[in-house]
Amino acid sequence: MSTRTNILIENYETKLWLYRHYDGYLSATGYDLIINLIHNKDITSFVTSLLATNYDACELHSKKSVYEVTSEQHGDIDFLYRFIFDDRKGKVKIIIDEVSPYDSELTKNLITTDFFSVSREEVKKNCHLIFEAKKNSHSYA
Repeated sequence: MSTRTNILIENYETKLWLYRHYDGYLSATGYDLIINLIHNKDITSFVTSLLATNYDACELHSKKSVYEVTSEQHGDIDFLYRFIFDDRKGKVKIIIDEVSPYDSELTKNLITTDFFSVSREEVKKNCHLIFEAKKNSHSYA
């Protein structure tokens, strides 16, 4: 079974929805997103990096994109990741919710940060739950 997720990337009036079908957990998608953020501090390079991320080719399919652009939030997601950029100040706010695919009233907020400057130290401080999830998944790199 897939752990579907949406990523909403915002910058003032602009909103971009991305969808990831597999591995929506904090230890996979969450970690991938914040590592991309550490290395791509502004919205343009962050989005470009995500859209260039691919699953390797395998017996069942050729190389394919991990993140797909979509027009809105899917109805049956397990996680919603929001990155709100303030490029004028070089800051970002992150909100991560675990969403019940059966009852949207059962949404659980996992992380809500204030706006912070994007640096390795600030990301680790504000998103420590993701690093803990990655460490506990026994695949910490």
